[in-house]
Amino acid sequence: MEVYNEYQYRILCDLRMALFQFSDRDDIEDKAFNTLIETMDAIEKFNIKASR
Repeated sequence: MEVYNEYQYRILCDLRMALFQFSDRDDIEDKAFNTLIETMDAIEKFNIKASR
């Protein structure tokens, strides 16, 4: 099993937060919004797996 360090975990958290802020824009198209949500979900699942 691969072990992820705190630095990698923080980068993924920062990326997820940046995507969340971008997804809150009013002018984002539905397809782009859905892609952002899917990406954020994947990052969250990866972070949960990596933190164990």
